[in-house]
Amino acid sequence: GQLDDAGEAGGVLKMIGDTADGNGIQMQKSESVYLQSGNKFAVESRVALGDADLSNFVFGLATTDSTLVASLPDDCIVFTVAGGNASIKYKVDKNGSASAVDSGVDFADDVYRKLGFNYNGDDTIEIFIDGSSVGTVTTNLPDDEVLALSLGFNTGADAEKYAKIDWVKVVAEL
Repeated sequence: GQLDDAGEAGGVLKMIGDTADGNGIQMQKSESVYLQSGNKFAVESRVALGDADLSNFVFGLATTDSTLVASLPDDCIVFTVAGGNASIKYKVDKNGSASAVDSGVDFADDVYRKLGFNYNGDDTIEIFIDGSSVGTVTTNLPDDEVLALSLGFNTGADAEKYAKIDWVKVVAEL
């Protein structure tokens, strides 16, 4: 896979998977986010998938992993889209005990969605899509690992596909 400029105003990152099914690219910032009592934070990104039902995509926080999209780490708070289905799922996983939920919201081809979640500094992660709450998670919070900001994209078919990342933000309450 490769990174490119999507050619949109303000500078949009384009993550491109090549023409082989399952090939793509991933990025992880160093592990720096920890779910600790009293430390509230929010994570959000504005994302579009060029071919929503033929894309594999991951965004959120996870332990460092060299195969982020193919096999999610055992500790993560992520949004996922699996090839063959444009459905946006969210997964909160501690030590391989996942709470995975279909958000009820799908991507459409080349249409931006805002994906985000907030940690309340105690025992709850609230999930948002396009600014609306789609659920909360109170079990399997990965509170025993330091997590990395994570983005991954793979093609879900034998054709070049892409994801566009307009922006990413991580905000911590100090």
